[in-house]
Amino acid sequence: MSCKKCEAKLDTNEIEAKVITLIHESIRRYYRSPLKCNHIMCGSETNSKIYHEGDRCFQPLCSGRLNYVYSAGTLYEQLSHLLKLFKVDTDRTQYTDTEQNCVHRIQTFIKKLKELSQFTYAAYANS
Repeated sequence: MSCKKCEAKLDTNEIEAKVITLIHESIRRYYRSPLKCNHIMCGSETNSKIYHEGDRCFQPLCSGRLNYVYSAGTLYEQLSHLLKLFKVDTDRTQYTDTEQNCVHRIQTFIKKLKELSQFTYAAYANS
């Protein structure tokens, strides 16, 4: 694989490793995301594990609800975007077997994660 702009040779293993690292960082960011009150006058945040998304805000007299700063929907959109980036026609002869295998592994990995995350996204979107 090479860059279309500068013709530099790209290492498929390095690309795969960077994409997987990016995905793991996104998942980590989702699980470490604080909850933030959605009331315009409050905006309180907490990392406490006793609260869950959708719970009423912990501040007295606040009627807001707690939502993740980096939500399941955001994670799902990130995975969807990455999948679009690797939606290439690998049947074309310009790709070597190694390159085709790399793209296929990345696509499969993202599709599995996206499938798993869509259930979480759907659950939060419907609540």
